[in-house]
Parts: sequence; C-alpha cells; structure tokens
Amino acid sequence: IGGQLSVVMCPMGAGLVVLVVIARRGAESSAAYYTAAAITATLVAFASNIAGAFTAEAAARPHDEEALLRRSAAHAARLLVPAALGTALLAPWIMAVFGDSYRADGGTLLRVLALGAIPQALIALGVGVARLHRRMVLVNVLFGAVAVGPILGATLIDESTGLERIGYFTAAGQ
Repeated sequence: IGGQLSVVMCPMGAGLVVLVVIARRGAESSAAYYTAAAITATLVAFASNIAGAFTAEAAARPHDEEALLRRSAAHAARLLVPAALGTALLAPWIMAVFGDSYRADGGTLLRVLALGAIPQALIALGVGVARLHRRMVLVNVLFGAVAVGPILGATLIDESTGLERIGYFTAAGQ
C-alpha cells in the first residue's frame, strides 16, 4: 500500500488546490493557477522520469547505485535547470499567451513554481533512493510534504494576496 499511497497524494493535492483557489479567488484565478501548475508539471516530469530510470537501473545493478545516482543528478542538472530557469525568465510572457489576466494572476506564480522544480529534482531522486531500499514510509512523508505545501498556500490566499503565495508554499514543501 505504501507505493500506491504516494502515487495518489500528489495529484490529489494538486486537484484540491484548484478547488480551494476557486473558492477563495474565483474561476479566473483558478484557471491561471492551473495553467501555471500544468506548465510546471512538465518540468517536474523531467525529474520524476530521471528518478524512475535511476531506480530501475539501480535495482538491476545495486553495486553501481552511487555512480548511477550521481549520473542521474547530473542529467537532471543538464536538462531541468536550464528549462526551469528559462521558464522562470519567460514566465510572464508564457502566461500572456493565455490572456492578460493569466499574466497578471499567474506570471509570478509560474516563475516561482518553475524555480521550485529545481529542488523537486532532489526530492524525486531521494524518493528513488527510498523506493530502491523499500523505505515506503519515507516515500510517503516526502510526497506528503510536497502535497501539503500548495494546499496550505492555497488556504492562505484571499482577494488581496497573489497566487504566488501558493508557489512559495509549494517551493517550501519541496
């Protein structure tokens, strides 16, 4: 059950955040949040896929675990860091493609979430190591922390606060 619980936690957290943003800020802000989160999800997928490959490869070659981990971290740095920095730099213009309100509500949020994808790579590799060693409690704690950050941030927004607050709590959870 340990592995399945961790797979459910993150998408559930993301779905709850959309609902909380709708309740606190309305549909337009929720759309901006969802768009920024979806764009960031592609960055986080880099890290998750690299970590998954590491876990599979290290399970087949446990004596090479340390070297494989270093190589995976280097791959993440080469792929994810430039993509995250580029997304953060261009965030307001990326969000403007969807409209002025998206840029206003989601430009800074996308910037914060994109930068937060970088430490997420470390979490993903940590989860990979924990899975490799069957430390499912640690896996669930890590995924729980990642899921709680955005939910907490969403509950603390109102009409006068920006959506970037969710991004700050998301990054803190990572």
